[in-house]
Amino acid sequence: MTNYNALTEMYIDTPYICGILENLEDDGYDADQAEEIINDELFAIYENCENMGDVAYEIAKNYGWLDYPSADYIDFEKFGRDLDIEGTFYQLDPYTFVEILI
Repeated sequence: MTNYNALTEMYIDTPYICGILENLEDDGYDADQAEEIINDELFAIYENCENMGDVAYEIAKNYGWLDYPSADYIDFEKFGRDLDIEGTFYQLDPYTFVEILI
């Protein structure tokens, strides 16, 4: 059985991972679940994003949705709001978000 202190110590030199662990603990994930999320890389990091609208844009870009003419009609602010409501996103610093993919 793992504990959060041990996990944080293992990843002390990786600030993003420590930030993810802190948020997972705050949201009630037990340390074993958090360890699985980290070890299995069940997260996505979005850098250079100031808000969830920027995260939505990055997700659309990653999936290739911006390559279609209909991309001009995507409201990224609304899409970002929906992502925030339906997903598990944490803001790690002013320009970095992480999504937990479970």
